Amino acid sequence: MKPVLLVCVLCISTALSAQITISSNDMPSVNDTVRYSFALSTNNDPALTGTNYTWDYSQLSHINQTLDTFKPVNSTPLLYQFYFNNQILYPAHKANYAIKGNDFNLAGFFSLTNVYDYFKNDNNAYKNVGYGATINGIPVSVRNIPIDTIYKFPLNYGDIYNSYSESDLTVPNLFTYKQKKWRSAIVEGWGTLITPYGTFQTIKVKFDIDITDSIYFDTLGMSFNLPRPTETQYHWLAQGEDVPVLQISTIAGNINNIQYKDIYRPLGINDNPANNKLVVYPNPADNVLNVWFDKPVIHYEPITIYDSHGKIIHSSFLTPGSSNFLFDISSFNSGIYLIHVNGITKRFVKQY
Repeated sequence: MKPVLLVCVLCISTALSAQITISSNDMPSVNDTVRYSFALSTNNDPALTGTNYTWDYSQLSHINQTLDTFKPVNSTPLLYQFYFNNQILYPAHKANYAIKGNDFNLAGFFSLTNVYDYFKNDNNAYKNVGYGATINGIPVSVRNIPIDTIYKFPLNYGDIYNSYSESDLTVPNLFTYKQKKWRSAIVEGWGTLITPYGTFQTIKVKFDIDITDSIYFDTLGMSFNLPRPTETQYHWLAQGEDVPVLQISTIAGNINNIQYKDIYRPLGINDNPANNKLVVYPNPADNVLNVWFDKPVIHYEPITIYDSHGKIIHSSFLTPGSSNFLFDISSFNSGIYLIHVNGITKRFVKQY
């Protein structure tokens, strides 16, 4: 091989496997939509990492999909915008966009509905500045103070940083709900990632996240702290992809969520036309799962919920005459579940 040609080949090879840098330009823009597929399991250990490393997750098999839209802040409920669309009074919390969040139920004490999470993207960082929600029919807007920093820019291999945030939701004469979050991050690897969606040059960020929920009841003069187990998240980031092309979370070393950027794919078991008679939502769900039928149940109908290993974790009967049922899944571990009723099986994801 001629020397010049050899040099060219080496340059091309180095470029294909070179470290990348992630900046604010690689984050989403307003009105971007991103489809995520959820996988049930993987034989790979997400903790494995290194330099110029190859992570092969091409074997992932999707069992559910969601579509996120990065909505303009001014398209969200007006009363939510007080903090997040106010450059004059609250410039640090003025968001670039919002994502529809999941409803939240705290141990049966209260629930949040119509949730939106607000994000700010600038040259320094990608941040979650707070959320808006409706509680007992009242719209509220809650800031993170300090702000939760997710990515610091420019983001390079070897970077280490920490973030601490708090949020306070007060309902006068009833209660105050507070959440404290500690996030420690390290960019622990770089290299090639392969998923069913494609092959990417990535950097891999590891997060250790600790959250403590607390609630103070005014009428009782009592407070309760509810610390969550440490969650470890792994994010693989590629240039120009808006969101992690792969994200895996674990608790106590056990995988509880796998999601990856994807295109639309048929969902197999949930695509059976008969399954249109049964809808489970929200999906993913936090603490309450809603089961809906197109017609009222005539008989005492058995319903069974299985975990990802096929173990029965819930068995009961639906009451005749109704077409809508609520199930408390707050005690379920995070992960993928199957619900079977009236000869129909659906999958759903339990978060947190």
